[in-house]
Amino acid sequence: MEVKEDSWGWLGDKDGKFLAALVRKLLIKERAECPLQPLEWCKWLPAKVNIFVWRTGMYKIPTRKALAKRNIQIPELSCVFCEESDEDADHLFSGCPLVQKVWQNVCKWARIPELFAFEVKDVLEHYKFCESRKDAREVVKGLFMLGCWCVWKSRNSVVFSKGTGRSEDIMGDIKSLGFLWLDNRSKYRGLDWVEWCKYPMYML
Repeated sequence: MEVKEDSWGWLGDKDGKFLAALVRKLLIKERAECPLQPLEWCKWLPAKVNIFVWRTGMYKIPTRKALAKRNIQIPELSCVFCEESDEDADHLFSGCPLVQKVWQNVCKWARIPELFAFEVKDVLEHYKFCESRKDAREVVKGLFMLGCWCVWKSRNSVVFSKGTGRSEDIMGDIKSLGFLWLDNRSKYRGLDWVEWCKYPMYML
């Protein structure tokens, strides 16, 4: 029996040969299949939130299912909140029952039509169908973007810090961070916390 030495093979070529030209070709192909999506920047939110939402809209955040597709060993793929489905961006931000409850509370608080979302895009574009006033749309848009950020923070807390993952806590973060950032990063200075908690567009 002939003994062969161990060797490496590259999956990017049918013959297993590594060529820089083929790497470039694969990168160009991947870029074409996933073009950059435009994002309407929310000026009263920090850059880290805008960038996170931009990456979320392109399905480039490290959900459990996304990590598994990259051959990273994940012991559990189910959603950390509901455990009813594999955790991908669409499920986490639109399909999960706990997150759906968060969006219901946001809509009720902001006095806008209820959100019926099937994918991330539906969440991020809901503000376009809620308000005719430009200033109000900007606030609503920011609340949903901030909501995605707070959902992701809560998700990470459950995974890495034994957090509770309660919809009430997520809603509390949306209200408190929204108040802080809108008060300090927009033209609406000196907001009243009590009035904000009743209705976020009270100052318009």
